[in-house]
Amino acid sequence: MADADHIARQPAAAASRTDLQAWLEAECAQLGEVELALLLRRTPDGDWEPEALFPLAESTIERATALLRLAGRSLAEACPLAEPEQGQLCFPLGDLAGEQWVFAARLGVRQERHLAACLRRLELSTAGVRARRLERLLEQALRGRERLFLAHRLLAVVAEQEDYQAAAQALVNELGAALQADRVSLGRVRNGRVSVVAISNSADVRRRQSQVEQLRLAMQEALEQGRALSAPPLDESAADAL
Repeated sequence: MADADHIARQPAAAASRTDLQAWLEAECAQLGEVELALLLRRTPDGDWEPEALFPLAESTIERATALLRLAGRSLAEACPLAEPEQGQLCFPLGDLAGEQWVFAARLGVRQERHLAACLRRLELSTAGVRARRLERLLEQALRGRERLFLAHRLLAVVAEQEDYQAAAQALVNELGAALQADRVSLGRVRNGRVSVVAISNSADVRRRQSQVEQLRLAMQEALEQGRALSAPPLDESAADAL
């Protein structure tokens, strides 16, 4: 069932200003007289995930009920669809590595000829979106493989050690080398309190009490907040990706 209830749970922020959002806004400018538009991904359970919205506002989702029904039909029939009397059109992007994507828009022009021309344009312009999405999925797969190799490497190093402290020290040393980090530390939580058990390239943490306490406090804060911390803080927009 494709209706606004299945998409309204997703905040408008989900369609952040990424390359997809920039593409959608540029496409709307080319199509002309676009009242609202969505680039949607359908999840395996049938819900809609907005990857980009125009305009970028929660009201876009609330006004899209009829458009979502047309999008569902477009995916089911695997072909572009238009409703000239409502000025609505949908263009499925095809199966992108197991994901179903569709472009949907409502235009101020209620003419069949104009909507047909828009669909012909989308046949060309959406090819770039498909290519970039597949490139992104490939990059993610390669990063996943690299992380798996690193995990095996760390496991092998730890398994060679004879006791807990030696294993902890070997782990931070190897991880520091793998990440090319100046320093890696490992903490242990007991009764809600963090203690530092190992610092890379430092055989005895007791000789670094000032540094150890700073690390412990940072770990304790991250534990209590339930999230990763960084100094300086990471730019959240840098995490946005196609």
